[in-house]
Amino acid sequence: MARLARVFQEERPATLLGLTRIAVAALLAIQTAKLAFQLRSGYFADYFHLPLVPAAFVPSEAVYVGLLALKLAACLCAVVGVAPRPALLVAALIGLYVIACDRLQYHNNHYVAHLVALLLAFAPCDRSFLLVRRLRRRRRPTAGPRATR
Repeated sequence: MARLARVFQEERPATLLGLTRIAVAALLAIQTAKLAFQLRSGYFADYFHLPLVPAAFVPSEAVYVGLLALKLAACLCAVVGVAPRPALLVAALIGLYVIACDRLQYHNNHYVAHLVALLLAFAPCDRSFLLVRRLRRRRRPTAGPRATR
């Protein structure tokens, strides 16, 4: 039993989780940009669509554009490292909601990317590959006041 407790208390470097976070967030950003470009041919709810949720929960075009913009911003925040775990959670939940609003947008790779983002939101993927942390380190002066005793 003590051996099992040590397994769960063990800490390892999270570099692979950080790299996975960047890759998944970039993929979600590309998918979101494609959905935004598809809006030029028309909003999906104006045409034939198959919602999993009731029709009353399918967003209007303006709300849909807002959701896509929020998802894209969350993906970019996750790539850069500004609150990456909440950003991944927001992006994954919006993406799963959009898939539930139109089953015709469902593809295995889109669905799996959103599920991986949802799982990464609960993993310690915010410990490495943070661009924001590197920028903050560079702004700090290299020499500071010394404490005298």
